[in-house]
Amino acid sequence: MRMKKKLTALILSAALTLGLCACNGGKPEALDSFDAKVYVDGFLRQTYLGEYLPEYLELVGITEAEAEYAYQTSMNVEVSNCLYYYDIDYPTAELREDLAKLYEEIYSHAKFEVTSAVEQEDGSYAVKVSVEPIDTIRLAEEKWADALKEFYEKYPGDVQNAMTDAEYEEMDKEHAAIILEVLQSVAEETGNLEAEEILVQITRDEEGVYSLSTAELQKIDDRIIDYPAAD
Repeated sequence: MRMKKKLTALILSAALTLGLCACNGGKPEALDSFDAKVYVDGFLRQTYLGEYLPEYLELVGITEAEAEYAYQTSMNVEVSNCLYYYDIDYPTAELREDLAKLYEEIYSHAKFEVTSAVEQEDGSYAVKVSVEPIDTIRLAEEKWADALKEFYEKYPGDVQNAMTDAEYEEMDKEHAAIILEVLQSVAEETGNLEAEEILVQITRDEEGVYSLSTAELQKIDDRIIDYPAAD
């Protein structure tokens, strides 16, 4: 099993689509009503917890249905990230559904707080977010050796190299079942690591529209779930 780096860029570009820009639809007359803390807190709650704060929805000009769609999209993309991270090549629809439910459970443990938002001279905002990373993946790391021992005895490298495509697909399904079982088992033990403070910048363009860039979002997304560094 090859554990790869988290596909953060994929998540941020594909899943975190709605809510990237705010200012009541970008209307200049609404500049005075912009609340950076509501913006960041509402966006994080939408994305990771499936919570849709009325003041956030009004600020970014989206409906609850649109926010729900964004949340479900983020969970589905997290499934793709999981498949990549654990090198699962032939996921079934059932596996994707099980992983989506699993990640909803995992993300229900997300802990974060927007502690401050300070407006800068150029109209941007410096926002501090305290995040307590979820430890599910780290807990799973402790179980892989035992969980995969029989799998690797059954499928050593030379056997894998000699497989047909159909045989490899069957092996991949066995591997995926083990991954899912371990993740489900540790999800019940999920907790949070020590809080970390993250500073992000909200910028404002010439039309008065505020936005949180992909690079800034990545700082937070990287630490919501603690993914051990890939080899």
